[in-house]
Amino acid sequence: MDCILIYQQNCMNRIEKLLILICFFPAMGFSQSFRISYEPGYGLYNMANLKYQQQAMIKNNVLPIKSVEEFPGFFNHSVSVDYYLDENILFGINAAYLTTGGRNFLSDYSGEYKLDMILNAYQYGIESEYNFTLSNKLCLFLNFKLGVISSKLKVHESLILYNVDNQVSNQTVNQFNFFMEPDTGLSYNITKRISARVTVGLNIDTSLLSEKLIDWTGLRTRIGVSYSL
Repeated sequence: MDCILIYQQNCMNRIEKLLILICFFPAMGFSQSFRISYEPGYGLYNMANLKYQQQAMIKNNVLPIKSVEEFPGFFNHSVSVDYYLDENILFGINAAYLTTGGRNFLSDYSGEYKLDMILNAYQYGIESEYNFTLSNKLCLFLNFKLGVISSKLKVHESLILYNVDNQVSNQTVNQFNFFMEPDTGLSYNITKRISARVTVGLNIDTSLLSEKLIDWTGLRTRIGVSYSL
């Protein structure tokens, strides 16, 4: 009989512990939330070595070729998923898509020469963010990203002589870089869960310190929206 009572008591203790855990974990889960952000923007890109190569191809050609585009700034897209370590500190992952390009061109009555250099990249990294509350609706934030950039440069060159001959060549260059990006900006709470964000930052590509062909170093500006789960 005593054994049965002891066994029942042990069972009750285990049930009580289980009930405490069941009550505790939902509360814990409620306090742990995530934020998803989408921020389209505009970036300026260094590309000094690529621009040099583009001009060298003009100088080494007997034709009076002109450069039409020299890797200008262009629109980009950024997506982040962050975890709230506390009310003001977040840590998460980030991905972005970047693109730009260059073109040399010449056309007259006899034919056409065209060199297209299309550059695309995917940026992957981790990020941390700290928020300073300015009011019930407005926050100032500091953000820091660190990661890698995988770039692909497609070079298409064609020479067309009307009614005579066509010459076409294609080449692809892949490059892998590391980057860091300090950002700052403002976040405005539209609702309890939805916020509008304005961000300004500087992307620093490790190619800036080397002789690599592709260098995404430059100013980044973004306007986006975030949703907290």
